[in-house]
Amino acid sequence: MLKSTNLIYQKAVALDSDLYHFHDPELIPVGVRLKKLGKKVIYDIHEDVPTQLLHKKYIYKPLRPILSALFKTYQRFACSRFDALIVPQPTMVVNYEKIAGTVLIENFSFVNLDQPVKLNLDNICIFHGGAITVDRGLFNMLSLAEQLRKDDKFYLAGKIEPGLLAQAEQHPGWEKITYLGVIPVEEVSKYYSISNLGVILYNNVDQYNLSYAIKLFEYMSFGMPVLMPDFGEWVGFNQENNCGLNVEVDNQQSVVKALDFIRDNASVHLDMGQNGYVAVREKYNWAVAEDKLISLYKELLSAQ
Repeated sequence: MLKSTNLIYQKAVALDSDLYHFHDPELIPVGVRLKKLGKKVIYDIHEDVPTQLLHKKYIYKPLRPILSALFKTYQRFACSRFDALIVPQPTMVVNYEKIAGTVLIENFSFVNLDQPVKLNLDNICIFHGGAITVDRGLFNMLSLAEQLRKDDKFYLAGKIEPGLLAQAEQHPGWEKITYLGVIPVEEVSKYYSISNLGVILYNNVDQYNLSYAIKLFEYMSFGMPVLMPDFGEWVGFNQENNCGLNVEVDNQQSVVKALDFIRDNASVHLDMGQNGYVAVREKYNWAVAEDKLISLYKELLSAQ
């Protein structure tokens, strides 16, 4: 790791840029060294590393709070020296704005902005793509799949570790899953376009209480309502946008009840889907975030 960061530092110095923007926590020492050269440095904080360290199973449990506290102190020290901090979640701002200038630039993607097609609502069709883990709701999704009707579809795409895949295959809900494995990016839009319900059933661990997930905005951009957690920021986000239903993610009855409500109420289904689509088109898209990022660059460079 030390060798890699030294190589990155040397490359950064060779570029002789006016401004450097990084987001990997491992590169914090590089950012600090660049500041010593008088460079403008932005740290883009994507992860809550101190919290993550508390849940790393490969770390001896009594050491986790110690390592978490040490990293938090180190990160605070480093951040106070940077010219700006960027965070992707609204609730993260308060944690950093007292350390250094902090800007909220959401991690939006280039989402679909074509007017969503009105889909057949007789049967439920779900697509869930991305990293698949226990914390990201694998078994919560399988519990939902177990209760799907004969003609409903549930497509699952993404990497699953072999041991976890073996466990999933023993779950009764696996029979209702069409597992696609890892698929090309261009295939993702195809499956979104035939789906009519989004599901995000993350467990309440690490940062999964934060609602600004790219997957959420992708579902919304395709005009489908979303079943989402009933904890953390997810509740307020849905109250503001009315784009789905909040559910107890690990309560099969709660999730199935919400699904059946959407299935049986076509007008609600379409209204929630349209609400989500409009929200993404107007405020939750990269074009909006991009303007804030460019403004930050201009502000820092003009202050030289």
